[in-house]
Amino acid sequence: MAQALLSTQHDVLRIIEKLYPDTEGEDIIRTDEEILNAILEGDGVIRTALRGQYGSSLTCTPFASFPWPSRKNATLTQKSKPRLTEITVVDTTNTITEGWEIEFTTASGGFTLTGMISGAQGSGTTAASLTSTNAYVTIPTANWVNTPRLNDKFYFCTYANEQMLVHLSATMAAAILVQSVYFTERGDAGIVGVGLRKQVNDILKALADPSDPMTLATGEISMRVGPMVLTYDINDRGEDDTDYAENVDDFELVSIE
Repeated sequence: MAQALLSTQHDVLRIIEKLYPDTEGEDIIRTDEEILNAILEGDGVIRTALRGQYGSSLTCTPFASFPWPSRKNATLTQKSKPRLTEITVVDTTNTITEGWEIEFTTASGGFTLTGMISGAQGSGTTAASLTSTNAYVTIPTANWVNTPRLNDKFYFCTYANEQMLVHLSATMAAAILVQSVYFTERGDAGIVGVGLRKQVNDILKALADPSDPMTLATGEISMRVGPMVLTYDINDRGEDDTDYAENVDDFELVSIE
């Protein structure tokens, strides 16, 4: 398998659609594979920038996003609209960052499950819980509200890295795509792409700087404490007369567990 990704195609499309609300990102970028390649390219920059400070592993305990319906699903009232409230991550060791699709193949609640990276992951119905073939995730039957219609689709993402990395990865990939051939007819594409890259580079610079208080929380909440600033007292003879104990008492160290 290729290098594990830090974000999904859905994360990238959300950024592009915010930049260009007059069109859906899917109408500009033709295939998921093109988006995934942009993510892979951008992730290389991110991993290189952070390797010195965080090493080669940027993983955390895997988790899932909240599911959402395709905008192309049948239009129904809010009360009758089918919903999937939550996904359960079963494998907290091997689950990877990827986008998932649930597609309904019958009008009675039958559906297929597909991972963008993992591929076909089985089929089931809303009447019973379904665990993916690779045992990464479970779709609990109790989490369905109303029965979706034939051809309805739902999406969710699983993540194996901290959310800051998801943001950086998706933003960098969006910058790469905006500056590609897909946006040649948009005069502001070059400026927008440069702006997105600058956002990412500024955050990467802060994360890679040991003296900067910004830090990644990989697997647990963490905080880097910067150098303390002390007030020095010099007496008439030019000697250090600082009461260090009093200075230190002014600081309260908090442990975050």
